Amino acid sequence: MCATRNAQSCKNKWTYLKAGYNHVVYIKNASGLSWSDADGVEVSNETKHIWEQIVKVSISLYLHARPGAKPFGNKGFPHFETIDEMMKNGKGGKNKPKGGFVH
Repeated sequence: MCATRNAQSCKNKWTYLKAGYNHVVYIKNASGLSWSDADGVEVSNETKHIWEQIVKVSISLYLHARPGAKPFGNKGFPHFETIDEMMKNGKGGKNKPKGGFVH
């Protein structure tokens, strides 16, 4: 059985996707780790300590933890390019630059 879609469920889904997008933008810009839309960061034994710092306490420009980024350690975000294109074209982010944060 498929869930009924209404304005609130669409808003909730967009909020969820936007949060994932923002976490991926953060990871791509601040982590120094590689990224794959299919596999995420691909955390290994060699990079585990860096990943744990990003998730727990970030010492980057944003100065706060990113616990919401945790799922992307070994799981990609297949919607990134689509949402990025929407933001770039202003269809949901008022002409945000490619890879920019969305509020």
